[in-house]
Amino acid sequence: MIMMLFSAGLFMACQSEVDTKQAAEVKEVSAETKKPNPMASKKLVKKPAPGAKLTPAGMDKNALPLSESSKVEFIGAKVTGDHRGGFKTVKGGASVGDDGKITAVNLEIDMTSVYADPFAYAEKFVSHLKDEDFFHVEKYPTASFKSTKIEGTKVTGIFNMRGVEKEISFDATMTDKAPYELKAEFKINRKLWGIEYAGKADDLIKDDVAIIANLQFAK
Repeated sequence: MIMMLFSAGLFMACQSEVDTKQAAEVKEVSAETKKPNPMASKKLVKKPAPGAKLTPAGMDKNALPLSESSKVEFIGAKVTGDHRGGFKTVKGGASVGDDGKITAVNLEIDMTSVYADPFAYAEKFVSHLKDEDFFHVEKYPTASFKSTKIEGTKVTGIFNMRGVEKEISFDATMTDKAPYELKAEFKINRKLWGIEYAGKADDLIKDDVAIIANLQFAK
């Protein structure tokens, strides 16, 4: 009876919100994948002045910049519970077709701006996320996502983190009129991007991490 209760308690402790998210499809990046999105202009835009909103290179010159209200967040999980956080600085833009549908999205994430929702050891946790065990922000200060294809609700693109590029595909909900929005929730295996830290022996970290994107684009 005691063993049954212990096993049940351990099972409950291992439950995580991450488990409820659909896994993104992840593939190696091929030469075909790297071809420019035909719905995004090949013209490069000038480098913006410091603090200016970013219209990413390779996007249509009329691309809508990412709104400051946008959020890119994550959920990491270990045996004792989940930790939520996100990134304070995310830049990017979206191209929109004549039919009002989003046709391309580019994002650049400042990994040094990582934060965690408040808890007792949040400051120490964030410091650890920045070091070599996780994001290694000193060597890899930015991560990026560049869409290569958007078909219906499926978004496909190249996600670069820690210098590792992978093609990911995930489902998203998008509006087809202003204010333009893209929302997505999915999980990825962090080890595919070189984040191998296992955690403490009695508090192991799950391989999967949930990504929650709430993006708005406006002039």
